[in-house]
Amino acid sequence: MIRTDTAVIGGGAAGLMAAITAAGSGASTLVIEHMDRVARKLPSTGNGKCNYTNALQGVSFYRGEDPAFVMPVFAQFGLPETLAFFQELGIRPKERNGYYYPSSGQASSIPEVLCMEARYRKVSIVTSCVIRHIRKRRGGFEILTDGAAYFAKTVIFATGLLAAPKTGSDGSAFPLITSLGHHFVEVVPALVQLEAGQKILKEIMQAYESKEFGGMVDGRRENIVDVVSSVLARGGMKVNGEFQMVGKVAVYPMDYFCCFNFETQGFEITDNTVSIHHYFASWTSWHSKLHFKIIKVVAAVLGKERYLSLKRRIKGTGTSK
Repeated sequence: MIRTDTAVIGGGAAGLMAAITAAGSGASTLVIEHMDRVARKLPSTGNGKCNYTNALQGVSFYRGEDPAFVMPVFAQFGLPETLAFFQELGIRPKERNGYYYPSSGQASSIPEVLCMEARYRKVSIVTSCVIRHIRKRRGGFEILTDGAAYFAKTVIFATGLLAAPKTGSDGSAFPLITSLGHHFVEVVPALVQLEAGQKILKEIMQAYESKEFGGMVDGRRENIVDVVSSVLARGGMKVNGEFQMVGKVAVYPMDYFCCFNFETQGFEITDNTVSIHHYFASWTSWHSKLHFKIIKVVAAVLGKERYLSLKRRIKGTGTSK
């Protein structure tokens, strides 16, 4: 049986960092990885450019029952420490819009320097090694694999969850973790590809392709929003100002992302507003733009309710004729 002070299960970014830190503190350290090499998922971050840290960090960027759990971690090892750590390994940072990449432009730079540092710290790395059992024993843990048996005083799990089975995050460590008395909160997707409601999206595309725009709706020209809304309405969408799922498509009320009221030509920001996305067709004729500006001024002077009341009366008069 091979003995070590610390065994790290999982050879991704977290596992290698844990191993380097443990070895740097003087512990004999072993990394066990069930894939054919370590850090397979790491180069795919940042669209293949390896976005290895971010300028913006904090509770608001995490989800879960207790997102504040990250704060003690950042207090010990935040952005300055991360940049300094990798610079010491030879990685010069390149910052773009708050995202940090290796200046080499090569995603492989990060896993390469982590592996180099692990070897320098005399970390043993075993790949293509599947763990069968982990048992608590006096003074540590017995780890049985398909190739050897190990005994470690301390075990660190850094296996990832279910995000990328092809690169190793496949949930295979769940039974090992639960066998030691730990439990999981509900596991939900994060930073992974999304599966949209294919059927309803196909209906939207078909409706769009077959549509000849130019007609009038409520006194204005019909647009793509009308087409999408009609398809979603047939799928069960209700105009109730609430978030809802329609055929696996998430539908948010306007005030979340598009809090612009086209009737009054003004913004109506609410407590639900996450961002402001105001889309205005640049090809609109000058007299249409002037029309919208007049509406905005009149609505601002009269107030929303008085303006809409006046508009309804004018429309009613026009209809009666």
